[in-house]
Amino acid sequence: MKKSGGFSLVEIMVGMTVGLLGMIVIFQVFSVSESNKRSTTSGGDAMQNGAIALYNIERDARMAGFGFNDPNFIGCTVDAYDNGPPTRDFSFTLAPLLITQGADNDVNGDGQDSDAVTIMYGNSGDVMVGYELITSAGATDAYEIGSQFGFTQANGELFVLAQPGTDCTLGQIVSTGMNGGSFLIQHGTGNYVDENGVNQQVRYNKIGGLGNSYTNAAKLFKLGALPQHVTYSIGGGGLSSVGLIQNTSEVVADGIVNLQAQYGIDTGADGIVDAWQSTLGAAAPSNVIALRVALVAKVSKREPTCDVTTAQPTWSGGTFNLGSDPEWQCFRYKVFQTTVPLRSMIWRPT
Repeated sequence: MKKSGGFSLVEIMVGMTVGLLGMIVIFQVFSVSESNKRSTTSGGDAMQNGAIALYNIERDARMAGFGFNDPNFIGCTVDAYDNGPPTRDFSFTLAPLLITQGADNDVNGDGQDSDAVTIMYGNSGDVMVGYELITSAGATDAYEIGSQFGFTQANGELFVLAQPGTDCTLGQIVSTGMNGGSFLIQHGTGNYVDENGVNQQVRYNKIGGLGNSYTNAAKLFKLGALPQHVTYSIGGGGLSSVGLIQNTSEVVADGIVNLQAQYGIDTGADGIVDAWQSTLGAAAPSNVIALRVALVAKVSKREPTCDVTTAQPTWSGGTFNLGSDPEWQCFRYKVFQTTVPLRSMIWRPT
């Protein structure tokens, strides 16, 4: 009877060694492939986040000043009230665009802190004009104007009453109607009937009146049912927005680590940008006709070595400073920037 031959211990060990070497090579290739895949995926996410963030700012900036673009009334402090919940008194500046420089930034806007961009505009579907008061009005008086032109859908809409030298007032229209040859705008509390015939609670009128009195030098600007006063800033791990009038907040896009912005100033009232400035300086808010803004989107994947980014990102307005993060050189970045004309201010009344 013949004996069957088998593998010796040495042969088995050699085979196991070759197999282990093969497995090491396979896993090494797999690791490199996965690393490249994560780099590609996280880079794509950063591109998408940056595009979304810039789109939101640009969309609102194009509407800036819509409904109140009369330069004689821009710049006042608006006194406002919200019945909530929660109940609150608040105020803001009547301006299409305001840029708040980061706390540590210098006069040129250079520094590690991000800017905040505040944009305001109305959304009325009617004709957008300022209506002059024809009589003086106290805090509880109806506002009397000479025409009902542009008031096809007024109940529930918000307005700003403005007069040089006096604080402006935010209010809500409860009802309108003719009184002889004049058109009266009521702004009391309680309910109003919306365009669908449904009773709605008045939100922005305070019991006891709106607080400020006006003469026939004042103008009423009808802003629509959902005017926007939105501030974009860096927070919550990305670009966030805060709606002051509606008292809302949300994260617009993750992974945005810096925002810088500049005003486009028109000093000659000819619709041409004469200077780009990080602050208004001697210019008035009504001289702003464009916004130049840039964002830095951070790729979420940390690279193995901290030398993938050797220089601070740049944009048309200067250089970003990402030094607040001690590991900023361990990540990749993408800059998104655009210039937005404020069309309502380019075509503002003179």
